Amino acid sequence: MRAFILLGLNCGYGTADIGRLRIEQIDFENQWLGELRGKTGIARGAWLWDETVEALRDAISRRPITTHERLHQ
Repeated sequence: MRAFILLGLNCGYGTADIGRLRIEQIDFENQWLGELRGKTGIARGAWLWDETVEALRDAISRRPITTHERLHQ
C-alpha cells in the first residue's frame, strides 16, 4: 500500500496507471519511471523519490509467487 500511495503522490498515478505498470518500466538505477499513456500513447515520465524506489523494491519482493502466465508478462 505504501508504494501505491507514493506513486500517487510522487508521479500523479491513479489506480489504472498502477494496475498497468510493468516492472521493466521502472529504472531503479536512475530513479526514473517512464511509459506511454494508456489512452493517448503520449510519453510520460517521472523522477522517483528515494522513498518511492524503496517502497517499490519492497512491494516487488513481497509479490506472491504464482504460475499464472499473465502475471509474468
